[in-house]
Amino acid sequence: MKKSGAFFQFFSIFVLILNAQCSNFEKRQTISISHPERNLGGMARKRPRFVWLESGELVKAQTLQEDGFKKLLKEKAGTYSQELSKSDNFLSYILDDGTIAVVSRKSHFVRYFSSDDVKKILQDKLSEGLQLRPMLLNKNPYGKDFPLYTKHLCRELAQVLNLNYTEPLSKSFLKLIDDKINKKNDDDAYRFRYNYFINLIAIVGEVYSNDYHNYNVNWYMDLSELDSKTWSPYIQIEGNFIEFASYLKEDMFAEKGPEYPLSEAYETITAITKTNLRIN
Repeated sequence: MKKSGAFFQFFSIFVLILNAQCSNFEKRQTISISHPERNLGGMARKRPRFVWLESGELVKAQTLQEDGFKKLLKEKAGTYSQELSKSDNFLSYILDDGTIAVVSRKSHFVRYFSSDDVKKILQDKLSEGLQLRPMLLNKNPYGKDFPLYTKHLCRELAQVLNLNYTEPLSKSFLKLIDDKINKKNDDDAYRFRYNYFINLIAIVGEVYSNDYHNYNVNWYMDLSELDSKTWSPYIQIEGNFIEFASYLKEDMFAEKGPEYPLSEAYETITAITKTNLRIN
């Protein structure tokens, strides 16, 4: 997303809208929308980068440009490591400060902070093969019953953050949550959002459901075709479906993202609603 000061300029994105009259969920329409410039308050934040492993573990990493990578090898006396390199796919160099610089065949330059972390990445890549993974792989323990637990997940999140929980939920509560999380150091804030990702999806959806309670709005669960076991939540309103968890993930975990990602994601789905569904 292109940012200018406190303003977030949304570029054209593709939104999945489904016809509820279709008995087969696979009958989908894809439309392109553009979001207006909006002021959500706060400045863009630079965040640490972590790699999500299939096991659920996080590995911290630092993205580098090619010139920064070469400078690092020179300054830190990088030594090629046969053990931590895999054929021509990864070339790994051990630096004299104990960190590892890795370049992939696709010219991605990354710095990891231990040889154990690199081994985990390589093992994870091997186990993944060429298959894509569902975004919520191993992150939704409730499966298709997720809608039955959204209130519980909202209360749990409020309790963990020591916030008073009252219903109906409002979008101002989203900012309170972001404020609480933002008070943590950058690494801890990232880890918190990662560990409570499913709770954060629940609370954005519940705030939206409350704000549009005069309409026919509820949760819909979609089974991933990638692994046939991971269920992902959609918001269903007046027979149309909005997949918003991917926006929330981008806003929370991009290396440069909004200060208030919950509010950003909420504003995204309300913009989709107003622009495409003609609902105010």
